Amino acid sequence: MRGKTSKSSLFFIELCASIVLFLVCAGVCVGLFARAHRLSVDSAGLTVAVERATAAAESFRAARNQAEFCAVLGLKEQDGALCADYDENGLAGDGGVYRLTVDVTEEAGTMTADIRVFRGGEELYDLAVRRPGKWGA
Repeated sequence: MRGKTSKSSLFFIELCASIVLFLVCAGVCVGLFARAHRLSVDSAGLTVAVERATAAAESFRAARNQAEFCAVLGLKEQDGALCADYDENGLAGDGGVYRLTVDVTEEAGTMTADIRVFRGGEELYDLAVRRPGKWGA
């Protein structure tokens, strides 16, 4: 009888150790999957930010005047800068997830646009673009 009790105890200890090892491995895997998901969300946000900033830069260089530039991107003047909101798919609309701001300055015959894209107050992307001449030139 005594031999069976010790074998049962050893089996129980081995089973508990296996469960603990499994739980540790599961915890590590859950942490890795959570981090991968977060990186995926951040990457998608950066992709939208780069697309919006690039579109703004191309429009800035191609526009003949500020009204045309604003019309193409749906920009509105707010707090001395041109702003537009975009949803998670990059479509323009009020109260969107992303905010595009463009600050246009003129200096020595060159126009410069400082283009920034924000999500929740955090700057995701910044792009500076120059073009020769002035609006209408």
